Amino acid sequence: MSKPLVRWALQPSRSAVVVVDMQKVFCEPQGALYVPATAAIVQPIAALVEAARAAAVPVIYLRHVVRGDGSDTGRMRDLYPNVDDILARDDPGIEIIERWRHAPATWWSTSCSTAAFTTPTWTPCCGSGTSTP
Repeated sequence: MSKPLVRWALQPSRSAVVVVDMQKVFCEPQGALYVPATAAIVQPIAALVEAARAAAVPVIYLRHVVRGDGSDTGRMRDLYPNVDDILARDDPGIEIIERWRHAPATWWSTSCSTAAFTTPTWTPCCGSGTSTP
């Protein structure tokens, strides 16, 4: 027995697509924290982003970085003792994958841990397509 599908009208002024951690370090085979399953989600995310843009819904890209002093690595350090180096702000692996690297975005946020959802540092991109996070 399935429940009926609930639908809500899309309100672009109250909506956004948030693309989280689609970074080289997680999504590319040479990435230090490569997750093979990310290969299967790139195309569906791309389709969602395209549909969002067509509906004038903002697109926000988040990328995970760490401060480098261990204060924000939490349990990740237990699994990856060198996480301060892997997710350092100056490591090229933290960059968004090429698919979206120069795509027009409404906002970029570089987050430490879950701070993107609580105390984000937003960088407006103005939809130019050339801004970098």
